Amino acid sequence: MKQSKASYTRNVTEAISSQDGTKLASLLSHRDRHATNVFDDINRTLPSALSRLIGRELDEPWDDVVLSHFNVVLSLQGGGGSGKLKAKDLGKQNLVLTFTKVLRSGDIPQLERFPASHRIEFWYYSGMLAFLDEQYDTAEQRRGDSFNHCLRTVKHNKYLILTYLIPLRMLRGKLPTSALFKKITVALRKGDVKTFDRLVEEKEEILVPRQVFLVVVKLRGLCLRNLLKRIHKISATVSGTRLALAPIQTALSWLGCNSGDREVECVVANLIDKGYIRGYISHERQILVLPKENAFPPVSSVSVS
Repeated sequence: MKQSKASYTRNVTEAISSQDGTKLASLLSHRDRHATNVFDDINRTLPSALSRLIGRELDEPWDDVVLSHFNVVLSLQGGGGSGKLKAKDLGKQNLVLTFTKVLRSGDIPQLERFPASHRIEFWYYSGMLAFLDEQYDTAEQRRGDSFNHCLRTVKHNKYLILTYLIPLRMLRGKLPTSALFKKITVALRKGDVKTFDRLVEEKEEILVPRQVFLVVVKLRGLCLRNLLKRIHKISATVSGTRLALAPIQTALSWLGCNSGDREVECVVANLIDKGYIRGYISHERQILVLPKENAFPPVSSVSVS
């Protein structure tokens, strides 16, 4: 039985009014029966007319939610291959962004009242939005929620979540042993900037399509931090509060990095600014002055957004 636009929006309104999360989740699912029934009607309606119609039948911001949902399903009906999958992901991200506004308004059943599969998908895509917006704390929390609630038997979904969750946790100093990041992890622990740069370049074709390349590049700061920490153990004064810039310059030159006086000062200044190191540079004496305690704070305390 075909379902018209009017009956569909009426069902959405009833689900909202009755706080029926299960019914609402079904209506907003592209897998539900209505997704193949109602959209013959939608396809024959101009976008502007459709927007006005839904605006009359649904209060704000639910009109935006339903429009976003229509766009997701329509994108699934057209095209194929990777283009279809990209359209699906972009549509879902837009839907989650709109749905988040509704959550904040309080005009919706509690998230716990929705089916587990829908909560996991919401956390996944809201984590993706935070990830792309460089809100890494939020992204890690949302991706962590989706991973923890995802069934162990659904290995493909676990893999998709970990593709983003592992680099996010690496930014916090939690280094993995997975095959994709194993060599990068070894380079990070050693502070081997030369090997790190080479590995990132080699894996660029893998990392870019997965949208994690820029996050992995940010790990270079952690690699430099670990290099300076090793140099500090070897070359610092007895008190540990003075570290000459010359050994840092020598190490960077040996690793094949551009390491003139200004470049070395710039590297150290950036690490101080990001919070990887506590202290200041004495330009006249060409030394890094460090505190007696906690000169290299835990990576988990460093802001990476």
